Amino acid sequence: FGSITFDCGGVAKTIKFFKMGEQKQQKKQSPRSSRSFVDKEGDESTIKITDGRLQWWANRRLEMDHVQALSFDMQDALGPTLRVPGNSRLVASIVEPRGRALQDLITSIHEMARRVGVNFARAPDFVDKEGDCSTIRLAGGKIQWWANGRFEDYISALEYDPDIPMLKVPGHSRLIAAITSPTGFALDEIIEAVREMAKRAGVDFAVKSAKSAAAPSFVDKEGDRSTIKLVNGVLQWWANSHVECDRIPALEFDPEGPTLKVPGSRRLIAKIQTPKGRELARLIETIHALARRSGVEFSIVHPDRSSAEFVDREGDRSSIRLVKGALQWWANGKLELDRVPCLHFNRDDPRGPTLKVPGNPRLVAGIVSHTGKELDRLIASIREVAEMASVDLEQICGRSRATITTMYHGTSKVTADKIQKDGFKPSSHGELGPGVYFVDEENPEKAKRFAHDEFHRSRGTGWATSENQPVLVECKVTVGSPYVCTSSDSTWQAKGHDSCWASKTRVSASSEWCVIDPAAVEILAIHDLRIEDCPWGRHCPYENKTATPGTPWGGCCPCRS
Repeated sequence: FGSITFDCGGVAKTIKFFKMGEQKQQKKQSPRSSRSFVDKEGDESTIKITDGRLQWWANRRLEMDHVQALSFDMQDALGPTLRVPGNSRLVASIVEPRGRALQDLITSIHEMARRVGVNFARAPDFVDKEGDCSTIRLAGGKIQWWANGRFEDYISALEYDPDIPMLKVPGHSRLIAAITSPTGFALDEIIEAVREMAKRAGVDFAVKSAKSAAAPSFVDKEGDRSTIKLVNGVLQWWANSHVECDRIPALEFDPEGPTLKVPGSRRLIAKIQTPKGRELARLIETIHALARRSGVEFSIVHPDRSSAEFVDREGDRSSIRLVKGALQWWANGKLELDRVPCLHFNRDDPRGPTLKVPGNPRLVAGIVSHTGKELDRLIASIREVAEMASVDLEQICGRSRATITTMYHGTSKVTADKIQKDGFKPSSHGELGPGVYFVDEENPEKAKRFAHDEFHRSRGTGWATSENQPVLVECKVTVGSPYVCTSSDSTWQAKGHDSCWASKTRVSASSEWCVIDPAAVEILAIHDLRIEDCPWGRHCPYENKTATPGTPWGGCCPCRS
């Protein structure tokens, strides 16, 4: 019901007075661990954190126990869409909430994903104070501005004011947005993504603060409050209300510290403690603006992004380097692998955080030189270097790496009896390469159709049967490191994966699985399809003319026989 503010050594302090019982309500709420939404089918989905894993629930049923990645696109053709990449089932076109509440929802889910190390990809979209949703896109080497799902114009330049915050195209009366959502780190990431797109497209991106004339101040690790002032056109450094440098010749900022200093001076070096995050970015932009106005050189130290170094359990110093477009692994100054095909990182390995090249027993490193946030920054650096070489870095959670899934395999009864006796034998070829092929429990009809056609398909081959007896083999399959693709692909086995899921292939418009090791498969049951309805319905190729060449094949449909 009141407060007193006073000055304490140049720092503003405030004492607040509460009525009994109200102070508890004023405390900052803990981070949310569950958010819900409704899609266009009317299903209520929930994204929640359970035991350090991100889960997807729909209508109170667990759909995915460990979500590895999420993506969100506000301008998707389906509407605002949240999805698990590579999973055709976990795609939700969100209808509730809407507007700013939708942005708050996505920001909360983004924060949850960050807390458990799940990659969250989102198009740079935002809502302005008029409630319009805009997205900045890079297409064909040009930047586009979209609003409410409609193309507005190509962008020749961009200007951002972090104090409002506002993004606009200079000289364009319509393309100006006072951003109301998202806020915080999510807004910082969106602006950084827009800045990166502008750089790639050769479009000027300027940060201009309406408060650039103010005297920015900060507190360093010694507790001193410093201020950068512009006095009569001269840039000065003040500390605890005393002038330390009446004419700053140059300034240098290192974001890794973060540290601001005057080059060549041993006194004027400040490792900034506060502000942090977005406020720190505003501070540096303001100091940069003051430096430009006073003609003082302002430089930002950019660390080397072409390599990342660490020390492993054996004491070896290893580095991941980008050399002439190829990703290389070096150890103790010696080249170990001149072209790394892919990388796996397992934070939860029993031996400690481990980086390795799948399939190469020599290149396995248990990282001991970095922990906590330093480890996060190291992995982010390695990922950045890998992306420049078009190499995948996959993060694997050791605690829930193995997933047991029900899958189906369609074949004849004769073959099923052999499988039950001797186990599955991997095929030597296929749209996904060698392996055992299945469909998951969302697509059993595909396996039924395959089994239905097996009698005709096997005619004149070594596995031909005398009777038309289609069956469906129900199995329990353990997959550890699945590869996800959207078309035929046989390269995944060389990348260290044990299975592959394709949403479609060159010969099929529906999904299928390929599993390398038959030992990962356990047969649960064999279902006789002759007692079921034909999976082709009225278009049975044995009895009717269909789009399949050579139909009808002749004979009776084996189903209901």
